[in-house]
Amino acid sequence: MKKRTKNLLIVLLIILIILFLGIGIYIYLKETYSLENIKEQLISNEKNMENVYIVSEINEKGTIRYMETFIENNNRYIVLKNQSSEVLQEYFYDFETSEVVLVNHQDKTIIQILNANKNSLNGLLPTQNLLWVTDDSNYQYSGKENIEGKECIKISHTEEYYDLITRDTYYIDLKENQILKYEMFKGSTMDNLEKEVTYTYSYSYNTVTPEKLLKFNRSNYPDYTFT
Repeated sequence: MKKRTKNLLIVLLIILIILFLGIGIYIYLKETYSLENIKEQLISNEKNMENVYIVSEINEKGTIRYMETFIENNNRYIVLKNQSSEVLQEYFYDFETSEVVLVNHQDKTIIQILNANKNSLNGLLPTQNLLWVTDDSNYQYSGKENIEGKECIKISHTEEYYDLITRDTYYIDLKENQILKYEMFKGSTMDNLEKEVTYTYSYSYNTVTPEKLLKFNRSNYPDYTFT
């Protein structure tokens, strides 16, 4: 009887140890990979973003495009290309005049946008601004995954509407504090979410010279129209 009681106590002790370990791991993960901590770590890389060249590969259900972003001292030049390297669009940022000029080569139109946001980090990537509007109720940490040989954390932001569910998933390299991959899913239920688009990013810091930051010149587009 004493042996049986002793074995029972040992089993209970093991269960309690496992339980406390589980609670400890949960608390550690919740605190370490909380939404606020992730935001803070991404912001900590803002200094490096003052001079950076970013290549984004965009895979939208098999259609591949590439976006090249040149940033130097908060000025930007962005060019969007198709898989054949044909230029589709150009974005000229001028924060001295607070304007952005979009040149669309497909329909030969030019759009001028005033009051451009000067924040160099928030919204720098086409997908990153979603993190800034995410709250804890929609946020989920989903473990770690290897992306191009780098260990990344995987986090998600899910929105549920009446007949639509969207999920934005980010893969973040916390060693360099940068997003390496983004995926967007849509569906009517959690069981039938389908991937709509994937962005993969590569970064080259302190490589952008003023010559690479092209400036908008109206005379270069004589047959384009303003809209």
